[in-house]
Amino acid sequence: MVSLFRRVFSLFENLPEEGGKRNTVPKQEELVLKSVKAMLDIICLHLSDQLFDLVLKIVFDYATTNARSNSVRVGSLGALPT
Repeated sequence: MVSLFRRVFSLFENLPEEGGKRNTVPKQEELVLKSVKAMLDIICLHLSDQLFDLVLKIVFDYATTNARSNSVRVGSLGALPT
């Protein structure tokens, strides 16, 4: 789980900065982000309570220690399911 979420964070970090020449995320990137979100939704729905707590801590720690403009839009795609 830790490795998967680190890779997802790396993907988010490598998105192009918003506000550049284009103000919108290209269609392909939008589709990838939606697919990743759907994958994470399904995975998180099936985690045990202990693993869900671990994932929640990983996401919380990342979100509270990293401020990246290119990840803000990703955060608005949704949150972990409850």
